[in-house]
Amino acid sequence: MLLAGIRLDVNSFHCLLRSCGGAMDLVRGGEVHAHVVRFGFEMDVDVVNALITMYIKCADIVSARMLFDKMPNRDRISWNAMISGYFDNMECLMLELSIDPDLMTLTSVISA
Repeated sequence: MLLAGIRLDVNSFHCLLRSCGGAMDLVRGGEVHAHVVRFGFEMDVDVVNALITMYIKCADIVSARMLFDKMPNRDRISWNAMISGYFDNMECLMLELSIDPDLMTLTSVISA
């Protein structure tokens, strides 16, 4: 896109980050993140939400949390992304330990 002279905007970053998250491509996602900063979109709530979601889908909850903590304004999407990210990553860990989430697990997530 950059080589073709296409100007990146919020929608471009959202689409690129969704693709990286869907492919679980943390390397490409990190490259897109660098361009987000380079082009001055690091404070745009929609772009940061897309970054958080991408990092969560790539199982990098630490990077997602760092972005979340730096956000001056969080919306429902920000909070929902983090809550679902913690659950998804906890669920993966639980499954690795052969522990199935039960009703109490889900109730705890909902009540949190």
